[in-house]
Amino acid sequence: MPDLKTLLGRDGEDLEEKMMEAPGNLQRINIISAFLENKLSKNTIQQPHVFSCINQIIQSKGVTDIKTLAGKHFLSVRQFERKFKQFSGFSPKLFSRIIRFQSAIKKYDDKKMPLTEIAYECGYYDQSHFIHDFKEFSGYSPMQYFSGKAEGVEYKEL
Repeated sequence: MPDLKTLLGRDGEDLEEKMMEAPGNLQRINIISAFLENKLSKNTIQQPHVFSCINQIIQSKGVTDIKTLAGKHFLSVRQFERKFKQFSGFSPKLFSRIIRFQSAIKKYDDKKMPLTEIAYECGYYDQSHFIHDFKEFSGYSPMQYFSGKAEGVEYKEL
């Protein structure tokens, strides 16, 4: 069995000395707990930049330029896309489209706006892009989805 000095070097030697001088087991537990907490706090990993990017995409409701996001983190677009996908499982473009789609559904829920107006407010360049994304993510056109007649869609106007 290796001793603490062999495992931890000078830190192990100091820990062993403090443990021997402790008057009881409760103090030893406190000493070892403090030692381990100190070691763990030194190894804390900072949150990746992807967290702030995900938050920015959500805050902008999916209307975010990927090139600008990459530039804010001093990465090429390709490097940024790789890091984002590695962390989240989605490309930043797909994630933005999903958030924009969710935003469109919420806008219809909140204001009962015409679909064309929703499309433009949610950052779609034209209605065909809106319909394409809607069909891709829901399986239905916006009209079918919001009519409540689409199979498996429990959308109801309140």
